[in-house]
Amino acid sequence: MDSRYTANSLISLGLCPKYKGYIYVNYAIELAVKNTDKDLSLTDIYKEIAKRFGVKPAAIQTDIRKVLEGAWYGESNQFIRSLFCDCDDNKLPSNGAFLGLIILFATKTMNFDMD
Repeated sequence: MDSRYTANSLISLGLCPKYKGYIYVNYAIELAVKNTDKDLSLTDIYKEIAKRFGVKPAAIQTDIRKVLEGAWYGESNQFIRSLFCDCDDNKLPSNGAFLGLIILFATKTMNFDMD
C-alpha cells in the first residue's frame, strides 16, 4: 500500500495532517486493509495504534476526534459531510462511524489490493 496515496486521499477528504490524530487515521486504514480477514473492533484498532505509536488508547480517541472536528467544521467540509448523509449538519458522527466510513471509502475508492 502506498501511504503517500492514502495521505493525499485523506487530505482530499478534508482531513488535515497538522493534527496528531491524522497519522492514527492513516494507520487505521492500513490495519483494516492488512487485516480484511479479521473482524477488527474499534477497541482492537485503538490498541494496535497505541502499541505502534506508544500512546494510550484514550489519547488516540481524543486525537482522532480532533481530526474529525477539523474536517467537519473546516472550510472544505462539503465532501466529508456528504459521505455522512444521515447526519445532522451540526452533529459530528462518532469516531467509530467516522473511521468505519473512512476505511470503507479507502478500500472501495483507493483501489487497494485486498488480498
